[in-house]
Amino acid sequence: MGGTKLAAALVEDARVVERREVAMPKDRSPWRVVQAFVDLGSEWARFAPRVAVAATGHVRRGRVSALNLETLPWTDVDLQSLLRGAFAKPTVVLNDADAAAWGEFRFGAGHGTERFLFVTVSTGVGAGMVLDGRLVEGAEIGFTRLADGTPLELAASGTALDRYAKARGWTGARDVVRHAASDEDAEAALAHAARLIAGKLWDAAKLLDLERVAVGGGLGLASDFRAKLEAHVGVPGLLAPAKLGVDAGLVGAAHWTS
Repeated sequence: MGGTKLAAALVEDARVVERREVAMPKDRSPWRVVQAFVDLGSEWARFAPRVAVAATGHVRRGRVSALNLETLPWTDVDLQSLLRGAFAKPTVVLNDADAAAWGEFRFGAGHGTERFLFVTVSTGVGAGMVLDGRLVEGAEIGFTRLADGTPLELAASGTALDRYAKARGWTGARDVVRHAASDEDAEAALAHAARLIAGKLWDAAKLLDLERVAVGGGLGLASDFRAKLEAHVGVPGLLAPAKLGVDAGLVGAAHWTS
């Protein structure tokens, strides 16, 4: 569940067998969103043993509070109970970055490690963390602050690059990535974002003794951006591209049991 769309999938082991996707309803009330989930997944729910949801925002014990109330006006919504009642199935709800981290830890770039961080760099900068084989919920690297007090994701994210792109008369962050090879200013903007994020990844790796950091998200998986991240982190083998792509959250949620 994102700010603009709902995606559903039937997952078997680590494989997405079938997926469906719709835009977030214009009426974003909890009951309307739950109904949209039922419309997406009721066919599968007849034989699936459980329902799992990876949700954007702050998630605690299945309760969701949006980080941006303009895109999703939810505060402390007990989504887990609402979905359990709607599907009449055991249900879990966790944060989308945490779900992706668990998916990558079990089946992707973090497989075989015990201390692992997943970071998604797209519209914002999100993170999920596994320490000693256990998911630690609530990691919010995008809201850690830089030296001048600015939250990381305001200065280094797809949204930050969107602002730069529009000032150049371009459409968005993808244009910055595309022009970076031939435009010095675009290259500098991309390098600046990578340097800021790399600094935080370095700090996290040293503070938590991480074995691996997987990077995903639309911007994070762009090869030029990832190369800049690796250069600024400067630790061979620490960074790896996320392997499960857009399915990481779906697979991770499906295999999350606590």
